[in-house]
Amino acid sequence: MRIIAGQWRSQKLERPATERTRPVSDRIKESVFNILGHRLATPGALPPMAVADLFAGSGAFGLEALSRGARTACFVERSPRALAALRRNVGHLDCGDRTTVIAADAWRWTWAIDAGPFDLVFLDPPFAQLRAPGGFERVGDLLDRMAANGALRDSALVMLRHDGPDTWDGPRGGWTIADRRTIGRSVISIVRRACGDAIQDGDP
Repeated sequence: MRIIAGQWRSQKLERPATERTRPVSDRIKESVFNILGHRLATPGALPPMAVADLFAGSGAFGLEALSRGARTACFVERSPRALAALRRNVGHLDCGDRTTVIAADAWRWTWAIDAGPFDLVFLDPPFAQLRAPGGFERVGDLLDRMAANGALRDSALVMLRHDGPDTWDGPRGGWTIADRRTIGRSVISIVRRACGDAIQDGDP
């Protein structure tokens, strides 16, 4: 695992020593950040925004965002082994002054903290949790809770990584799917507040 682009390009990341954590492939990260760079008019980079990386694992999404120009990143992870790897990755990149690491279950966290409001949220929960009854409804509940606690900007983008088929219509409560790509087994859905954005399919 490595940082693909930006300030820490090619820096290696430690992978958590647990089978429950799915590593994020370079192809998926490249596709995600291509989509975001296109939408934010910053190809290959990000503006100085506040990012939340939920179900963070090693912190691959959030650390990539910092490398590409994000101002701060808040990581939420409950696995002790994943947290240990995440903290070592933060230390290796010497970015502790730009990060907040929270040991918690993101599904249940109240967001009663000073971090945020966030401009960009990465959601990468275990696929099995989304496949369970009511799994995708939990995404809407989580975003509602974040919004209610002032943790989301009105213009925030949210990336959800899930598996196929790509039949999810997006969270309730005024959100819409702005972009969607299928990459191998993973589906990347980018959602934002409803504004009539069209869904785009295919790799960037």
